[in-house]
Amino acid sequence: MNKKILFIAGISLLLAGCTTNSANAGIEVKSDPTAKVFVNDKEMGSTPYQNSKMTAGEYSIKLESDQGTWNSGKIRVNENTIFH
Repeated sequence: MNKKILFIAGISLLLAGCTTNSANAGIEVKSDPTAKVFVNDKEMGSTPYQNSKMTAGEYSIKLESDQGTWNSGKIRVNENTIFH
């Protein structure tokens, strides 16, 4: 298996909703190896990454490391939910 496939297989972007106590929406991204996190093509930091102050809507998530790039396509986050 090449390194790019291992990188993609090691990414843990779980899309299971967890209820929060606020009207905000959010995401949590974990990966192995550590990667830069891009939300709608804007670099937001590195993994592990969490943002619980987002507005509900559709977002594209991309991860980059020296081992490769992973694109999620679009995800939808809803109010009172954090995707992780």
